[in-house]
Amino acid sequence: MGGASLPFTPGYISKDVIYSGGARTGWSWQSYRGSDFTYSANQISPAGNPSTCATITPAGGLFFHCRRCDKAGYRPFEGTKAVSFWIKPRGEVANAANATGGATQVLPLKIFIRGESDNYCGTEPRLADLKPAATAAGGWLRFVIPIEGFNCYSLGDMTHIEWQVGSHRPMTQKG
Repeated sequence: MGGASLPFTPGYISKDVIYSGGARTGWSWQSYRGSDFTYSANQISPAGNPSTCATITPAGGLFFHCRRCDKAGYRPFEGTKAVSFWIKPRGEVANAANATGGATQVLPLKIFIRGESDNYCGTEPRLADLKPAATAAGGWLRFVIPIEGFNCYSLGDMTHIEWQVGSHRPMTQKG
């Protein structure tokens, strides 16, 4: 005989921070089509927290997902003003960024927000089209993307944020 199940009470998810040295309460982390995935790496971000690290191949990506958070009381993207994050290119991408004077010309990543039912926001910002809001020692770049930049019809239905290489849609994993 097992114990009582935990209540699914609204308010238990982190709405302000998705990842800071690890996925925050209510969020999970997953990557696909790549190599060298490290959930919490020894690399310290400019914010002072261990970072997550992944080498992503074409059509590969990394995402954070808040399962069943499209329900009233959760909805992590409602009220959001912007998405901000630090990113550090490495290897050939970092070398090309140094040669061109800015990684925005060489980071082949797009970011999108989507829901449980494969409903996507209308716009997928590409880092190549954006200017970093800040830079830090070691090649770190900080991006801040206003939520309007994603052109979402209904933020209440959105439960995922994803960084992906290239222009392909991800393979959807349901369950």
